Amino acid sequence: MHSRRLVVLSTVFGVALMLGACRRGEETQPAPEKSSVRPLESPVATAESPVVQPFSKEAFVAAQQAGKPILVWVHASWCPVCREQAKTISRVTAEKEFHDMVVFRIDFDSQKALWQEFGATMQSTLIGFHGSRETGRIAHETDDAKISAVIRGTTT
Repeated sequence: MHSRRLVVLSTVFGVALMLGACRRGEETQPAPEKSSVRPLESPVATAESPVVQPFSKEAFVAAQQAGKPILVWVHASWCPVCREQAKTISRVTAEKEFHDMVVFRIDFDSQKALWQEFGATMQSTLIGFHGSRETGRIAHETDDAKISAVIRGTTT
């Protein structure tokens, strides 16, 4: 009987510790960035890389009407896949052929209606456009070649 109580108490204590850790993890997630315009979050970002800007319907429509290559990125600050994608996005968009590319970021946590409007279902979704024509999309992918293909597809 004594060992059964010890097992039950140990289990309850373990669950309480796990729940406390989960709650602390939620509370310590970084807040979304306050800056309105900023370069890619990557150690390989260069001066030639396009600036990642918060999504704006007006700016998106203007870029479409101008026939520009566009990348829409559904991003979450806590997402490790998004952090990996940033490296490839920064490297590829720094190439000369992408000097006029426009990169829009949609915040997964605070702009749900917007990413749903694009048909995205999760963070780390990349959608390429050439003007108003969608040229490709991927979701939850860190493969360099697949990300590069979506970006490169915006020029055709």
